[in-house]
Amino acid sequence: MNTNLDDNLIPLGEALTHFNATTSGEGIGLRLPLREKKFARVRLAILSAALQLMKERSLADISVREICELAQVAPATFFNYFPSKEDVLVYYMQLWSIPVVLQCRAVAAQRTVFDAVVTVFDYTACEMEQYPRLMFEIIAYIAHATEPPHPPSLTRGELLSSLETEAVALLLKTIFYGVPLATRREGVHTIRRAYHEALEVLLKSLRTEKRSTRHEEDTERGTGAGSAI
Repeated sequence: MNTNLDDNLIPLGEALTHFNATTSGEGIGLRLPLREKKFARVRLAILSAALQLMKERSLADISVREICELAQVAPATFFNYFPSKEDVLVYYMQLWSIPVVLQCRAVAAQRTVFDAVVTVFDYTACEMEQYPRLMFEIIAYIAHATEPPHPPSLTRGELLSSLETEAVALLLKTIFYGVPLATRREGVHTIRRAYHEALEVLLKSLRTEKRSTRHEEDTERGTGAGSAI
């Protein structure tokens, strides 16, 4: 799997720094009403503060007051933007999906669907290197959520061959969440390599299944031709 996307991966933390440094939004080509700019700026400031604090401690050990002090907002302001600390994680996941989708589309247009899937995992590994605790916070949130967030649906294509879509989605989710947990002792810097190894195993299985299906179809066609003689 020769997929080198390092030059295209932009950590969300860098994007947050860029947005927060642009007070008016004009520098990044935005033409938003002042009220919307302020709303986005405050939410991003709160998220940036939470991410910074989560580098050292779990979200459960961080108080709203600490987040507010770092973000320079009042606690009442925090709850105007987020019902709870956990909703900051939800907001992060929403922002996370934007560059991932854009990068996936760009890669899929030039390469293969599987390369696009690898982009998601590479981006995740890059984020985990910057915020080592973050994935575990997200896993804990999803594990305890009454209704876990729904992942984007997969469609049939060259990646899926004749395997069931649900089965492939389950395998990808297992790799996505399972690898960080399985490699936690080794450290976040091993996650990208482990992701690639697990995805390579999945790709080999897909190719094997595809060849098997083609062989069966060729055999059926040969049997049919023989019967017709």
